[in-house]
Amino acid sequence: MSRIFIGGLPEDASRNELEKEFESFGRLRDVWVARNPPGFGFIIFEDARDAEDAVREMDGKRVCGSRIRVEFARGPATGRKGREEKCYNCNKFGHMSRDCRNPGGGNSHSHRRSRSRSHERSRDRGGERRYRD
Repeated sequence: MSRIFIGGLPEDASRNELEKEFESFGRLRDVWVARNPPGFGFIIFEDARDAEDAVREMDGKRVCGSRIRVEFARGPATGRKGREEKCYNCNKFGHMSRDCRNPGGGNSHSHRRSRSRSHERSRDRGGERRYRD
């Protein structure tokens, strides 16, 4: 597998648009487009030769209305503790976003504690904490 970096993408670039532009080079393992901050993405090709062809032919081309930069990604594509696959939809390890069972994407916050103030505590008008019984 080979991972390439795509830079210079417009804010509204989509995963589907990148898949359409790059799938002609070979089988894609995963496609991820950054949202915050926008403007870049990564594509993982099954075969390194397909990635080489994509870098050579797509660097400097117009995609989604912008001239893009295409190069081999720097650094490892592994997640923490040496696990290879991280899903960009649910941020869990062990599978890629293409295989995610949460196709709606986004981070699920159901396992996290709420940041809102507890219903058990409130402040009185003088700013002192008051606890309910």
